[in-house]
Amino acid sequence: MVLRLRACIPEELAAAARNARPREACGFLLGRRSRDGITAEAIVPTLNAAVLPGAFAIPDIEVRRAKGLAGRARLALVAVYHSHPGGCMALSEADVRALRRSLYPWLIVAGRTGESAAYWPDGSPLALEIERA
Repeated sequence: MVLRLRACIPEELAAAARNARPREACGFLLGRRSRDGITAEAIVPTLNAAVLPGAFAIPDIEVRRAKGLAGRARLALVAVYHSHPGGCMALSEADVRALRRSLYPWLIVAGRTGESAAYWPDGSPLALEIERA
């Protein structure tokens, strides 16, 4: 199983991470699931309601907004993304705890480089593939 990103998505994620600094950027990937993987076609940046630095929290109203956008585009929410402004793509201890309760895989964007890593809710790595333009 693989998470495929449309060619434009890595730059959109990197821009979201840069623009959110020093806070974490967060949001959803919209796309489609199939037997051979997940294809992300768009990102939906959301408000980060976390009070403390180095954390993210997506409010319910933002989840509903993202689901509405997905429905209108005939897509689904397929992953959550957030950035680590310090540049690390590894899961933090807080990430591991929260990811276990997630319905979606997570993609973490390194704030300094824009590189990404993806994880299943059990914390295992999810292969990333970027489609060519």
